[in-house]
Amino acid sequence: MTVINEQTHDSDLPLLNTPIISLGGEGIRIRGGHCESCGQLHYPYCTHCMRCGQQVSPVYFDPAGKVYSFTTVQTKAPYGLPEPYTVGYIELNENGLRVFGLFAPEVSGDIEIGTEVVISLQALGLDGQQQPCLRPVFTVANDKEST
Repeated sequence: MTVINEQTHDSDLPLLNTPIISLGGEGIRIRGGHCESCGQLHYPYCTHCMRCGQQVSPVYFDPAGKVYSFTTVQTKAPYGLPEPYTVGYIELNENGLRVFGLFAPEVSGDIEIGTEVVISLQALGLDGQQQPCLRPVFTVANDKEST
């Protein structure tokens, strides 16, 4: 876990959900929080600890983890996502924190509880202005393409 610095990315498409991930010298990192007072980790980042009420410092978490739980949604997808789409909870290898996210469409059929995954960026769906955008998605670790 490292303290957050400036966020940058190299793409013509806008990055969706910039508050939950950051890009920099260490690659894609999940943005969360750490309470210096009680040690509680938070995702997504929040300004005050839900356990003790003290201020929370923003931090990056390594984006690798294991599938804890998942489901494939069969209803109409929002934001131009492909149908059906798969979402789930990932337990981060670094600290055991569980984060919720979208799986890349091409790996939805390969997901099982315990599957090793990482975050990557894909041109997928639309943003709030109905424009194409980069979206953070979980992919199977051995299928990760460089971003």
